[in-house]
Amino acid sequence: MRLVSPLVFRLTPYALLLTFVMVLPAGATTYYISPTGNDAWHGTRPDSAWRHVNRACTTVVAGDSVLVLSGTYPERVVLRRSGTASRKIVFKSSPRRTATTWGFDTNSPASGSYTRIEGFNVVWDTSLTGWRDRYGVFVSSDYAEVVDNYFSFLRGPGVQGNWSQPLPRQAIIADNRVFHCQAGLGISGTAWLVERNEVDFLFQYGRGDCDYSRFFGDSLVIRRNWFHGTVPESIGSAHVDAFQTFDNNGERARWATIEGNSCWDFHQGFMGEAHFYHQTSDLTFKNNLFARGWAWGLCVQDIARVRALNNTFAYIRWHGIGFSGQYCQGGEVRNNIFYNTNTSYWWADTAQASGDYNLIMGASVPTVRGPHDLLGQDPRFVDSLANNFRLQSSSPARDAGDSLLEVREDILGTLRPQGPRWDIGAYEYIVTGVEGGGVVPSSLSRLPFSVSPNPFTSFATVPGHSSERFMLYDISGRKVGTYKGDRVGEELGPGVYFLRSSDSQGKPLRIVKLK
Repeated sequence: MRLVSPLVFRLTPYALLLTFVMVLPAGATTYYISPTGNDAWHGTRPDSAWRHVNRACTTVVAGDSVLVLSGTYPERVVLRRSGTASRKIVFKSSPRRTATTWGFDTNSPASGSYTRIEGFNVVWDTSLTGWRDRYGVFVSSDYAEVVDNYFSFLRGPGVQGNWSQPLPRQAIIADNRVFHCQAGLGISGTAWLVERNEVDFLFQYGRGDCDYSRFFGDSLVIRRNWFHGTVPESIGSAHVDAFQTFDNNGERARWATIEGNSCWDFHQGFMGEAHFYHQTSDLTFKNNLFARGWAWGLCVQDIARVRALNNTFAYIRWHGIGFSGQYCQGGEVRNNIFYNTNTSYWWADTAQASGDYNLIMGASVPTVRGPHDLLGQDPRFVDSLANNFRLQSSSPARDAGDSLLEVREDILGTLRPQGPRWDIGAYEYIVTGVEGGGVVPSSLSRLPFSVSPNPFTSFATVPGHSSERFMLYDISGRKVGTYKGDRVGEELGPGVYFLRSSDSQGKPLRIVKLK
């Protein structure tokens, strides 16, 4: 093993900055911005840095990077150049979140695409009067990345996508924090990925609502974000939704997946309306936690094919899930927990939906009860009063859900199922311990073979290893048999098993047999 000299840990900040150049694409340049810089200098070293970030915007080309050193930069940065798919233009605070600006504008698809904005502290200033200036980063270009920034005290959202056609494409909005702003994230585009952001303590500075997020566009993935901390006293007359979409001005949202989010302190977990143009459809909510809401879990109006799968709704004042309006067809509610939500799930007017395999406690019976719905059974959370909605081992939600192959993980990334069947709710109970000295199952196993199909209903095969023998273990770690690779598990009952090659000492591969 190669050893690293301890000297590497005694590099000066200047030397650390220089190491950044070493990982740039060939032919790329690193420019520096400093509060003590001068725009007349060449900008290619920390000791000859430019003063303004906008100075770099007119100079950089594809593959270049701009390191903005610690300090305050009283300017709103407008991008002027685009990178390419393999040579993005990067604007980065160095060190992380120590450079403060008045925000960024990615300008247009021709002048700000393939760019990355990383690690900045973004604030608002009273001198900002333009309509775009209220947004921390205004995204109007394609392939923009807004990563690891801290937005605070803004008069609008931390990030806002342009709502004019054509919508910006394939943005990545990740690992940002939005604090004490009028709103959180304005998602507007095609094929955006929005993940691991935190929005905390919204505040009404002026007219308009205070939503954690709004989304419009097609093929959106919004996952593993944390929305919380807003109190009625901070928002005045504003309305607060964790997720909102509407079509008043011809907007639409289609094929959106909203998964693994933790949502607290809201009026509606989702407020969705398509009263005017009826083009919004195909929204999937899975593995989300909606807790301590002041009104609704999901309020669905005139939107077709909204699916709620393996969510947990807890301590919500008025409703769990409600569908209404003649265009609200094909709704689906499966594997959810409704705990102290007043109503569970229902549909009214000419709306149509169905549901099953839900656990309902402290809420009314659904419009049409699913044959496998569990009514009046305590889900036995670990400690709901302390906001811990994981399941205890004795929970009736364990192994009581439907086998939903599109819900392969829970809110924490734990593979489903851990037992014979899917658990109900956002959290899958994790079975621990090994009996009888058996092998230790691992959901993260990586072996030089695979199983197809997996999960399976009749039997599984090991492609390319049909004549080899494999050992099969149950979830407790006990060996249950030896199989050839062409026919594994045919006589077994439903459950989780672990397969290992007879000549391998590695960890086993997890397989699932369905009912």
